[in-house]
Amino acid sequence: MKTTLERAARALCELDGQATDAKVGPKSMWQDYLPEVRAVFEAIRHPSLDLVATGGQIEDLGGTPIGALRAEAVWVSMIERALTKPS
Repeated sequence: MKTTLERAARALCELDGQATDAKVGPKSMWQDYLPEVRAVFEAIRHPSLDLVATGGQIEDLGGTPIGALRAEAVWVSMIERALTKPS
């Protein structure tokens, strides 16, 4: 299964009109886009206030909103995991 960063890098590569699996030396072309993808993920590591507010309205299984702090914690946790998982 492709990682989130790999999927994003492949999308940028395709958007740039490049064949994702074309080889550039020992690596595939999409790997050249990882620095850009990492920069975007770093930039969105912490969500904006409107995203936090929207996420806080999501209800848990009991029908209770999870709250802004919990929504932000989930977001940050997912972004950090994407950044630390090998591509």
